[in-house]
Amino acid sequence: MSLIRPIAAACSAVFLVLPLLAYPQAIGAAPATKAQANSFFESCLIGKPPFVSNDAIMTLCACYSASVMETLSAEDIANIGSPDSDPLRRKILTDIYAPCVENVIAEILRDECLNDPKVRDLEGRYNTQDICSCAAHQTHLWTEGKGKNLMTEGLQGNPAPEQPLMLILSHPLLVSQKTGNMVACSAVPR
Repeated sequence: MSLIRPIAAACSAVFLVLPLLAYPQAIGAAPATKAQANSFFESCLIGKPPFVSNDAIMTLCACYSASVMETLSAEDIANIGSPDSDPLRRKILTDIYAPCVENVIAEILRDECLNDPKVRDLEGRYNTQDICSCAAHQTHLWTEGKGKNLMTEGLQGNPAPEQPLMLILSHPLLVSQKTGNMVACSAVPR
């Protein structure tokens, strides 16, 4: 499958759902450049967990890079590597990246569920497609508006994550919710 169609779909979806963030670029500051946004996009793609589909990661990274461009100034981005930039990096992950994760969490969790060996063992006895879709949807509903808090808590134990996505996906509250939803969705008759 060509990557152009998913990227185009992701980019058009990004501009429809792009939230207004609490700290717009400073008045008079030069906006982030397309090259800087592309750099964020490329870094977002690195280290993709194997259970995350190409469509989901492309959507996540398109949202992330577009939000960076809308929110940060070129100067903000240039200062990210400085010794005193930890607060900015945290703000980027909590206020820009985490809401983008919320947009694709159902797809990511559904794919993760369908690739789980325990779920594969249920095929034939249960409709695993329906169970995984149900659990992912219910977990997505629970996650809405919580991405920032989940990321903030995750950053307390790992202030410089290589895979920030995993800070949300492995958060104990999300894992517990996901497990509970799997059980509840498995109880629904075929």
